[in-house]
Amino acid sequence: MSKDATTGHATVTARVTHRFAASAERVFDAWLDPRTVGKWLFATPTGEMVRVEIDPRVGGTFVITERRDGEDVMHTGEYLEIDRPRRLVFSLRVQKYAQDSDRVVVEITPLSTGAS
Repeated sequence: MSKDATTGHATVTARVTHRFAASAERVFDAWLDPRTVGKWLFATPTGEMVRVEIDPRVGGTFVITERRDGEDVMHTGEYLEIDRPRRLVFSLRVQKYAQDSDRVVVEITPLSTGAS
């Protein structure tokens, strides 16, 4: 664990790797298309997606709200970097669980088979 140079808070890095049978462009676009995002990002098996608003540009924001057991859980953030189809960086805040925001980096690497 390291410390954030700006805030002095401890930072944690988590790496998740997944291979998709889809092009890098298709995988990247799935992160920014409201219809697609509402089906998987922050979705739980028993929740109901009630709001998905995305302004997919650097400086643009998103709001994704899922109703879980009658309570709305809102995920908000701002797009910091958009480099289609390779890299997406955004802030993420879930006020219900924490006051701070996290920085999320999505890196997409095309495979020689055409999948990502």
